[in-house]
Amino acid sequence: MSTPTPESALNRARALLAKAQATTFPAEAEALTAKAAEILSKYGLDAAALHNTGVRPDVPEDEIVTITAAWSQELARLLYYVAEAYGCRPIMLSRETTMGANGKKVTAARVHLVGFRADVERAKIMHASLQMQMISAANREGFSGKNARSLKRAWMLGYIATVEGRLREIERRAKAQASAAYGGMPDSGRPGADLVLAERASLVRRRFNELFPRTRNARSSVNANAYYSGGRAGYGADLGQSRTGSTGRRALTR
Repeated sequence: MSTPTPESALNRARALLAKAQATTFPAEAEALTAKAAEILSKYGLDAAALHNTGVRPDVPEDEIVTITAAWSQELARLLYYVAEAYGCRPIMLSRETTMGANGKKVTAARVHLVGFRADVERAKIMHASLQMQMISAANREGFSGKNARSLKRAWMLGYIATVEGRLREIERRAKAQASAAYGGMPDSGRPGADLVLAERASLVRRRFNELFPRTRNARSSVNANAYYSGGRAGYGADLGQSRTGSTGRRALTR
């Protein structure tokens, strides 16, 4: 039996996420997205293992992702937390005005990702699907009235918080399994999974600090009910908190 290639793993994840986007059944979308997330977690760990053995050594890279679609700032925030869950160090850059596909000026949101190539790639793949699922689910809520936009935004932020938490839990389980399987390796002469992942995180952090020696935290206030509602939708559709004046989530900005 042939060993699955990294690209085949990514293709499997993409196929599952495409099915999750296409289905109209939330439970099915949840199961498909969770399975894709598990594949992407294993993909990231396999890349770390190859780096550790010297078969495929790599170094942290950085990439700027520009988002021009509607709700670009919220979609950028989604990418920020997905990338963070996958071991990248992201930062929200200032918005810029650019030309859209229709030739009109649009305000673009930008996220600068710092991380190993495998982690950047899996974050982008997961984000591509989750952004479609999030927008579709938000549209089904039917927000209306003078506060429709702020309510929809709060709903999305709740959704993003839930998705991030679920991705982190899947990552945690995958890392625990890797540690149990490879941790120690007393006769290998190589460090265990925990040390390998810690070293990679340190390298990413060092590269991030080289690029961005000074950062600040940004906070925002949202409607509590809409935020809770979005959080619940995040549990049901893919992979959620009170009007106390803040979402409680912070995104690094330059």
